[in-house]
Amino acid sequence: MPNSLNCTYSSSGDAFSLKNSLIPFLCDIEQDLSVMNVDELKNHYSIGEVLQVKRGPTADAGFLTTISVGVIFFVAGWAGNKFLDELYEARLRPRIKPWLNKLDVGLAKNSKKSPKQLQVGIWYEDRKVLVLVVIEENSYKEMIESESLVASAHENAALWIEKNGVVAPVHVHMIKDGVTNIEPKTFQTIEEFGFKTRKKRTLTISSSRSSLRSDD
Repeated sequence: MPNSLNCTYSSSGDAFSLKNSLIPFLCDIEQDLSVMNVDELKNHYSIGEVLQVKRGPTADAGFLTTISVGVIFFVAGWAGNKFLDELYEARLRPRIKPWLNKLDVGLAKNSKKSPKQLQVGIWYEDRKVLVLVVIEENSYKEMIESESLVASAHENAALWIEKNGVVAPVHVHMIKDGVTNIEPKTFQTIEEFGFKTRKKRTLTISSSRSSLRSDD
């Protein structure tokens, strides 16, 4: 298993959103973290098909496009709070607020009605579970206000697992209108979660700038 902290990221949205904000943000975090694609991660972690997704648009052409960006980190042991303090608060969070502000200014007219998501996940190798905290709001201003809840949502998710155990490979905690679910929504794969929550676009999990693209 690699010693450095590893992550992968995901994005979905219309071509304008991907080109002007999502891709620059993902390229920025790629410079500071060890980023792997799904096949590389399978060589080091017991993720099975948890992160496997299909590429290409779905058939729901009448729905609004969900604009989302996600980062999933991989840790060997159950040390979530330390991880959140050292990595999320110190290295990732300072990038998120400026990015959301940029989205609010640059993309508001083009994606005013589109649902918006920010996803921050942790795969715990010893527990074989992905804890995914997802902010979903209708405006970037609301996302900025809800972003401060990501760390506490992860802490509550860890406490829930300590008490109840791992129920499925993917535990999802949604943050909406400043409220998060204590009991997780559970899925077998991240794609199963995506099909039940996103509209029109498929999630693209990538590991390099060249592979980030919109599915037109």
